[in-house]
Amino acid sequence: AFIGRALRGPTDEPILINNYGEYERIFGGLWNESTMSFAVRDFYNNGGSQAVIVRLHNAGEKATLKAGKTGGNQISLEAANVGTWGNKLRARVDRTFPKSITDENTHETDKLFNLYIRDGETEEVETFLKVSAKYGHPRQVDKVLENQSNLVRYSGTITADIPIPTPNDDGLDETQLKEELWSDTRSNKVESGHEGSDGDAIAENEFTGSGKEGAKEGLYALENTDLFNLLCIPPFAPDTDITTTLIDAALGYCLKRRAMMIIDSPKAWKNKTDAKDGIDKGTEPDGVGSTSTNGAIFFPRLMMPNPLKDNQIEIFAACGAIAGVFARTDASRGVWKAPAGFEAVLKGVTGLSVPLTDPENGELNPKGITACE
Repeated sequence: AFIGRALRGPTDEPILINNYGEYERIFGGLWNESTMSFAVRDFYNNGGSQAVIVRLHNAGEKATLKAGKTGGNQISLEAANVGTWGNKLRARVDRTFPKSITDENTHETDKLFNLYIRDGETEEVETFLKVSAKYGHPRQVDKVLENQSNLVRYSGTITADIPIPTPNDDGLDETQLKEELWSDTRSNKVESGHEGSDGDAIAENEFTGSGKEGAKEGLYALENTDLFNLLCIPPFAPDTDITTTLIDAALGYCLKRRAMMIIDSPKAWKNKTDAKDGIDKGTEPDGVGSTSTNGAIFFPRLMMPNPLKDNQIEIFAACGAIAGVFARTDASRGVWKAPAGFEAVLKGVTGLSVPLTDPENGELNPKGITACE
């Protein structure tokens, strides 16, 4: 299981994925502000199979937009989840129906209309035919969007009939009707002042803050998944380690769920001496939490290319790659085979942030630190 920040996707909800393509589709792929996105990439590059993803955010906001011709009746929509991804959404309405419907006039009595939503980032278009503005109708628009749309929700609650939104093409002349279907003239966009935001970098509060456990949010969103064996919480941000108190809370939760946490070494560990001293600091700064049988600390961090920065070599947390090696070994050799030796090669790695010799590795192992090689 991976918990952290992502570019898009459901929040505080465990989502099962089977490959990195699914992560890209649901959560937006690599993002420089998301250490989790790179950890999940490394997991699959190193042989991972299934993963549970929990997206968190800190004060992110949803984009909002209207659907229907400007100056006519409109309905209010909001992005399905927070983030700037929603700023590229567009909506269209029409009332083009088969002759069987118009002959019986059910499109008027049932207050029917067609709604189309386009994601400008992925160019995905969702089509909702014969949705209704009539309260209690089986195709009531808010219920349809809640159950079928990955992109938007109806903003507000429908408690009575609402006006049918005016089709975007109503009253347009021939020249305007020749414009591209998703142009400003023929569709609705997210207007200035209604944009979504990605919020700030996440912190401990997003994982274990007040009320999170009872609401099954943050770390405790994993209560809504049946099983996970490994837990990875990458750094809060590229330059910000997770706190030792969060590590302790996560270790306690892993004990309860019979899972193991893969712990990244702090960025302040620049050599073997830092690591040997840091492991004894517990919950102090540059420590790694309390001693636990449900956690494993890996040192050092990994050097890998960043495709978002022209493949420049950067330092990344190791937890995703290590989890991938664990999964690969379990799948190929069985859970009884330790993920070590020549078969436990880290793929996609160009080097280590701190090169270590075999004698230095031997000094770290008795301290409970596993050296990456």
